[in-house]
Amino acid sequence: MQKLKICAIGGTLVALLTLGLSSAVNAQTRIRYALAETDNPVAEVQGAKAFKEYVEFKSGGELEVELLFATLGAGQRELTEMVQQGAIQMTLVADGAVTGFYKPLQVFALPYLFPSSPVAWEFFHHLFTKAMQQRFTGKNRPAQCGLAREWLSQYDQ
Repeated sequence: MQKLKICAIGGTLVALLTLGLSSAVNAQTRIRYALAETDNPVAEVQGAKAFKEYVEFKSGGELEVELLFATLGAGQRELTEMVQQGAIQMTLVADGAVTGFYKPLQVFALPYLFPSSPVAWEFFHHLFTKAMQQRFTGKNRPAQCGLAREWLSQYDQ
């Protein structure tokens, strides 16, 4: 249950980064959210489903989330490239799939970088992190961040 919560939070983080920085997402929009995982009861999939329900409910139907589970024949790196190209709006990938595009993200692969989940979440609200997000995404490009699964799992003990 704790992993499901972490995944749902991670999915929300991805959504906030993607929706907050993407100029392509407007009201009454379909968000194509692709994962490399198949539709099975793992935390990532359950988190994506919870995210879909939450976004559609909270937007009053203005946003529709289309979940694509291993249907695009793409791995995590390819899904990241698909976000860059605008073929999909969201993905949830491990840090290794993203660091090839932006080397400073490698720091998040350090084990126990943050002493707790609340400290980690607070870090992502810091001006430094917002500047890092802007450098990573560039102007008018959507963010491709799905790092929460990796570093938050350290605290799920």
